[in-house]
Amino acid sequence: RGQGVFWNGQVVVDFSRQFVEVHQQELMVPLDMLRLPHSSEQEEEQQQEQRLLQQQQKQEVAVGAADLDEKFVAAQIQLMEKHRSWARYRFVLLTGLFGSYVVASVGIPMMNMRHVSCGQGFFWEDHLPFFGLLCMTKACELAIYVFDPTIQGDLNFMQFMMKFLPSFLGYLDGYTDATSIAIAHSCDTDIAQNLSESMVFTYLVGVVFL
Repeated sequence: RGQGVFWNGQVVVDFSRQFVEVHQQELMVPLDMLRLPHSSEQEEEQQQEQRLLQQQQKQEVAVGAADLDEKFVAAQIQLMEKHRSWARYRFVLLTGLFGSYVVASVGIPMMNMRHVSCGQGFFWEDHLPFFGLLCMTKACELAIYVFDPTIQGDLNFMQFMMKFLPSFLGYLDGYTDATSIAIAHSCDTDIAQNLSESMVFTYLVGVVFL
C-alpha cells in the first residue's frame, strides 16, 4: 500500500507511524531500535574475507621474496665460482690492507712517543706513513669497485660520494684515537696519566677487539 512492508498479509514495518508490529504479539517497538537483519553478519563476513585476502597476499609476497632471494643467492654463488681466482686475490688484498691499517694505527703513535709533546702533539712528518697507507687503501677500494666482476649493481655519482667520502673519517678514527692516547700519556699531570690509562682500556676493548 506504499506505507509499509508486508509479510503473510500482516504489517511488519509501518513507515507512516515509525513503529514495528510484532507478529502474534501486542508489543510495539520504535523503528530506530529495529536491527536490520543480516547487516552485522554481512559486515563480519566481509571483514573476515578481507583479512583472509590480506593474509593470502602477504603469503604470496613472502613466497615471491623467498624465491627471489634463492635466485639471487644461486646467481651470486655461480658468479663467485666463475671468478674464484679474482675473489681469492681480493680476499688476500683486503686482509693485507686491514692488517697494515691495524699495525699503522697502533704502531706509528707508539714509535713516536719519545718526542710527542703534550701541547703540540706529533710532528706532521710522523703522519706521512699513515697518510700514504690511506691513499693506497682508498685507491685499491676504487679499483675493486670498478673492476670487480662479482659486484652487482651500480651507484650514481651522488650515492657513491655519500658512501665513499665518510669512509675517510671512519678510516682515520682508529689512528686518531691512538695518537690521542700517546699525547695524553706525554702530559705530566695525574689527570692526564689516569685518562691515558682509561683511554688505552677503552681503545683495546672498543676499537681493537670489537
